[in-house]
Amino acid sequence: MKKNYYGAKFIITLLFVYLILFEFILPVNKVLPQPSQILESFAESWNVYVMFQSIVSTTSVIYVSMLLAYLLILGVLKIAPTLFASVELSSIKPMKYIPFIFPVLLFLFWFGASIWGEFFFAFVLVSALLKLEAANRLKNINREYLDVAVNLGLSRHEAAKKIVPKILGKHLYHELAEKHYLIWMVILFYEFAEKGNGLGGIYYRALYYNDFVFLFVVTIIITLLIWVGEKILVVIEAKYFNWEE
Repeated sequence: MKKNYYGAKFIITLLFVYLILFEFILPVNKVLPQPSQILESFAESWNVYVMFQSIVSTTSVIYVSMLLAYLLILGVLKIAPTLFASVELSSIKPMKYIPFIFPVLLFLFWFGASIWGEFFFAFVLVSALLKLEAANRLKNINREYLDVAVNLGLSRHEAAKKIVPKILGKHLYHELAEKHYLIWMVILFYEFAEKGNGLGGIYYRALYYNDFVFLFVVTIIITLLIWVGEKILVVIEAKYFNWEE
């Protein structure tokens, strides 16, 4: 609690210094905009940049793809829990050296400036992250749970279908929460490269029209959205995945 108090105090102090310094002391500059300029630009953005539709577009792509990918991987674990056990993680490691700009451009080449192409890209991205997490966790799952279920009369396969999804469901959700910021950044880059949909597209237009002030406005909006999304994910995890293995 004390740590949060000092953190909030530090941020308020920075904002106060920024307000005094850039609003009343320094002239108009290209380093940081005046607070009054930000407020004016924020008010204009809802019409000029179609802000509400962009927020809905980006957040829908991110959180709907996260939900569907989570349900998909969890569903596969309930039907065939050992399916990911054969995934050899060492053979996948070289893929981490491939620049992520390549799959982004590949999807743009396939689908163009399409919201459905963007959603499919986000879904594939999140599914791949969760699949790797499932494969990794399957190799390290506590076998005692399965042994107990087998001793109670279940077959090995039935025990795995009942226990593995329950255990891995928690880890998969935690992986989503951990990768939340990464998913946001990749999708924003996708939209920026797409030059169209969502908040990333607004970044592109603000840069294209040399709208210096609005670059800060959209950054503030995105920061708040990521912060709120993270807090909601933490609350859900604490409420539904607070049990210990």
